[in-house]
Amino acid sequence: MRLLLLALTACAPGTVLLEGAAVDHGTPVGTTDVPVEPPETTETTGPITEPPAPAEDYRLGGPYTVEVRNEEAAVGSCEGGGMAYAVYRPNGIAPIALVVLAHGWVREKAFMAGWAEHWASWGITVVTPDLCHTELWDTDHEANARDLLELQAVIAQGTPVLWAGHSAGGLATLLAAVGDPTALGHLGLDLVDSDALGASVAPIVLVPAALLSGEPGLCNEDGNALPVYGAIPDTDGLRVVGAGHCDFESPTDWGCTTFCDDGSGDAAVQDVIRGLSTAWVLWRSGIA
Repeated sequence: MRLLLLALTACAPGTVLLEGAAVDHGTPVGTTDVPVEPPETTETTGPITEPPAPAEDYRLGGPYTVEVRNEEAAVGSCEGGGMAYAVYRPNGIAPIALVVLAHGWVREKAFMAGWAEHWASWGITVVTPDLCHTELWDTDHEANARDLLELQAVIAQGTPVLWAGHSAGGLATLLAAVGDPTALGHLGLDLVDSDALGASVAPIVLVPAALLSGEPGLCNEDGNALPVYGAIPDTDGLRVVGAGHCDFESPTDWGCTTFCDDGSGDAAVQDVIRGLSTAWVLWRSGIA
């Protein structure tokens, strides 16, 4: 399974749960070290092959510089008719795919900037919109999904989209992925389901999907996305042990940590999230 290999490549200090089994730096819990005898030396007359190239470390910045532009698109349900968004474009590479990365409830695109710039440094264009219906007085996940599909029509121009998002933004982009026949996939960053909207569409999600989740807690509704992804036909679920809801923002601030949790406080946790998310995005976009 290629995602497993990518995940282990990206693993940083800490533990990641892969499909229900704990893995610590690639060693499954419950196994023991077994001495490996050196192989017998034999002569061969065949061609000498080169050793495989070392795996990429997706926790680190990629080879591309990134240009960031702030723009606005006409989207009908947004107040004033416009949706603000930022475009993170790698320099020196033609786009073969586009990621739309949405923020969480009562948040804004600035809290996805770290992920967007990092992913773009590996060669993929990322768009971070300001969702129009994630306020205390105006929460409408289905309207957010419709807005995102309108935004896609403006910015993608035929380029296939991979949908991603944190918390409520993960739910909005999951709904958008269902409505996008050319979608490449969906990545949820500690997605939170609301009114069972995610559960209702999960069986008809026809694209590959993945969930990176934190520990069950108040702000991810005790991890209520797990059964949603369990009902998606082609899915991978990975839980980052010790991660809080706010660890899936980059950067985060008191507006999340005051009401949700303080996160892990461990840079290694965000390293794991950064590496795993980058690996999955590049894999499903066809870049890696």
